[in-house]
Amino acid sequence: MHTSIISAIITAVLFAVGLGGTALAADAIQLNMVAEEEVEVINEDGEKEIQYIKPDSVIPGDVVRYTLHYHNTGNEPADDIVITNPIPAHMEYINASVRGSGSFALFSADGGQHFDTAAKLTVTEEDGSTRPASAADYTHIQWHFKDSLAPDAQGSVGYRARLQ
Repeated sequence: MHTSIISAIITAVLFAVGLGGTALAADAIQLNMVAEEEVEVINEDGEKEIQYIKPDSVIPGDVVRYTLHYHNTGNEPADDIVITNPIPAHMEYINASVRGSGSFALFSADGGQHFDTAAKLTVTEEDGSTRPASAADYTHIQWHFKDSLAPDAQGSVGYRARLQ
């Protein structure tokens, strides 16, 4: 799982943007995903620090930071914005790494069928019993924006995940 896996991971990251209002508004939201490998380096002061680089390849255990940049290219505000992002196969979400100013995140552990807060999310076992979902169970992240996105407004949401 080297170079080919990072290409597959980036390709597997698909987006769905749901907007209240017209389809025209939905067409005006542009999305761009960036995947960066998290590496530890020693700075000029001899201290360890984290940097993010474009990965040539990743191996099991490597951490990837996914950042989804959004931009309202339309002439009207966009309301009720929801961005749904699947977590790529072979990647495990890193607990509490979700970020996104002006939004709140919900998670799915069933392939994007149902979403809830991390504290309320459950997994149904083969025997029909349920248990609380762990970060390793997450299959999708969904960001709900609290406010309208003004024309030409832009920002980003994201999370970190580890290659299994």
